[in-house]
Amino acid sequence: MKKMLTWSLLIIAALVAYKYLQTPLTPEMESVKELSDGFRQAVREYNQAGKSAAVGGIDTSAGAEAAVDRVSEIRSRLESLQLELEEEKAIEKAKDLMERVRRFLNQID
Repeated sequence: MKKMLTWSLLIIAALVAYKYLQTPLTPEMESVKELSDGFRQAVREYNQAGKSAAVGGIDTSAGAEAAVDRVSEIRSRLESLQLELEEEKAIEKAKDLMERVRRFLNQID
């Protein structure tokens, strides 16, 4: 009986997780996700440039500068997007992203 209940709960949890993952994003959430993905990629590139400089002694300032420029562009696009957002979840995600962007830019200044 315990095994049957455990398996039932696992199957229900798996179905809920599958449904959650298969739910398409709204256009607003898709826009925020696109900016968030771009931010993560730019931070990765910035960190990679720093590691390359530390390991090989290679001048990677152009790569780091390009990543910072990309983050600045994302901040500008995010500021514009925040004025247009109406969906509460998208607004909250955009605020979180803006905080991460500001922290990153303040950290490198």
